[in-house]
Amino acid sequence: MSRQLQVRRRPPPRLRTKTGCLTCRKRKKKCDERRPECQICSRLSLACIWDDSPHEESCNGEQSAAACRNGDDARPTARELLYLAATYAAQPAKALRATPGLRNENEQKLFVYMAEEYMPMLVREYTDPTFADQSHVLTVALGDPCVMDSLLANACLFLASADESYSNNDAALKFYAKAVRGLRQNLQDLQVTEADDALLISTTFLGLYEETINDTYYRPLLHYATTAQLLKLQAPGLAQNSNSKTRQIFLRCIAESTVYHITTRAIFEPEIDRLSNIFTWSEIEPFLQLRAVADASDCANSPLLGSIPKIYYLVFETTRLTRRVPLETQDMNTAQAVLGEVTNIKAQIEQSVTQTPSSDGMSSCEVQEQREPEKDDHVSNFWILALKIALFKIIDPSTTVSNPMIQGLVKQGCDLLQAPAFAFFVDGEIQLEALWEFCDMICWPLMVLGCAALHREHISMLKTIIVNLADARYCSAYELLIRQIMEAAWKANERTHSMPSSTSSEPWEMPVYGSQDGLDILIQDHSIWCRHGISS
Repeated sequence: MSRQLQVRRRPPPRLRTKTGCLTCRKRKKKCDERRPECQICSRLSLACIWDDSPHEESCNGEQSAAACRNGDDARPTARELLYLAATYAAQPAKALRATPGLRNENEQKLFVYMAEEYMPMLVREYTDPTFADQSHVLTVALGDPCVMDSLLANACLFLASADESYSNNDAALKFYAKAVRGLRQNLQDLQVTEADDALLISTTFLGLYEETINDTYYRPLLHYATTAQLLKLQAPGLAQNSNSKTRQIFLRCIAESTVYHITTRAIFEPEIDRLSNIFTWSEIEPFLQLRAVADASDCANSPLLGSIPKIYYLVFETTRLTRRVPLETQDMNTAQAVLGEVTNIKAQIEQSVTQTPSSDGMSSCEVQEQREPEKDDHVSNFWILALKIALFKIIDPSTTVSNPMIQGLVKQGCDLLQAPAFAFFVDGEIQLEALWEFCDMICWPLMVLGCAALHREHISMLKTIIVNLADARYCSAYELLIRQIMEAAWKANERTHSMPSSTSSEPWEMPVYGSQDGLDILIQDHSIWCRHGISS
C-alpha cells in the first residue's frame, strides 16, 4: 500500500441517536445535545432527560422503577405517577425528578405552590373537604408536559398576585405558549373520538389563564367551548367512566367550571347561537348529578355552582334571548318558560328554608353545617332577582328602570347584599375577605342590579362592591368589562332619569329624552365591548 494511501482514517461521526438525550434516543431522533434541554425537546415540550442527569443518578430502592428505565421508557406508568403525586409534599425535590411534566427545580417549586395554594382555591369554601383531593389532575400533569404547562402558567399568575416580591409574567406567558403548542400538537396527532383527561384539563386551565390576564382582546370562551365538546364525547360512557370517587370529583369539577364560565361569559360571545349548539344542557347535566360524597348535601357536592346548577342554564338562555329582542313567538314562549323555571326555583328555596331546623341547642359545628346551605340559598336568591329583572325587560322591552316593580327587585337585591350570610359590610365598612369568597360568583347578577339601579344609595353600595373586587383578589378581564357596563348604565340612568333617594316621596320621573336607560344597555349585544378592547 502506497504511503499516500496510508493516511490515518478519522473515526466515523457519532450517531447522535445514540449519544443525545434519552428522550431523543427513545424517539430515534437526532439530538443537538444542547443541555440542559435540547432544541427538539424544547420545541415539542418534551421532558429532556440525560443519562448523567439526576433522573438516573437518583434511582434507588425508594423510587419508582420508571426513573431507572433510561431509553426504554422514560415515562412513568400511571401507578408510579400516583405514587409521585402522593409524595410530592413530603419529598418534592426527590420524588419529582423522574416525571416528564417537570423539567427543572423552578418548575418543581411552582408545582408545589400550585398543589398546596392554587388548586384549593378553585373550589368553594363550603364544598365537602373530599373535593380538595385533586390528585387525579396532578397525576395527569406529572405525566404530560402540556397539562403541566397549563397548570404552571396559572400558578405563575396567582403567585405574582399573592406575593408582590414575585413578578414573572414572562414565565407565565412561556408556559401558556408551550401549553397551547402542545395541545395543538396533541389534537393533530390524535383522532379525537373521546375526551381523554389530558385534553379536558389542558383546555380548562388554558381557559382559566385567559380569564386571569387583562388582555386588550378578551376571548372568554376560546377554550371552554372546546371543553364542552370534549365532555359531550364522554357523556355516552359516563356511567362506566365515573365509577370511582376520584373520577367523580374530577369530572364534576371540570363540568361545573365549564358550565359556569360558558353561562356567565356568554354575554360577551359574538356567536351565541353557535355556542348554544355546542352547549346543550341535556348532555352536560348528567355530569352535574355525580355525587362523590353520597351522604353529603347537594350544596356540599358542588365545587362551584351550588345546589341548584340549573340557574346557570337559565342565565345562558336569558343571555341568548337578549340578542333577539323584540321576541318572536317561539322566543317569547321560551322566555315565559324560563321565567316559570325561575319562579319554581324560588319556591323550592323558600320551601327548603321553612324546613331548616332551629339552631338552638346545636353545636358550633352543626351551626356551621347549617350556615353553608344558607349561604348557598342567598347566592341563588341573588341570581333569581337578577334573572327576573332581565326577563321582565326582555319580555316587555318598554320596561324602564323607573318601573316600581324593577326598583322593588333592586331594593331586595341590595338588602340581600347586606345580609349576614354574605358579610360584605360590617358597621358600614366593606369586608375584602368576604368579597374574596363570592367575588366572581356575583358579577353577573351584580351587573343586572347595577343596570337597574336608580337610587343614589343603591348605586353607591353597588359601586363600593364592584370597585373593591379588584382589591379582594386579582381583577380579571371579565370583572373589568362588567364594571364598565355598570358605569355606562349609571351614566344613562343619570342622563334620562332623576336620581331620587330610596326614601324620597317624590313621584317617579319618566325618561326626559327618548334615549336608552340602564335596562336598554343591559340587553345590548355586549360582544362589541370585547372587539373594542378593555379600557383601564
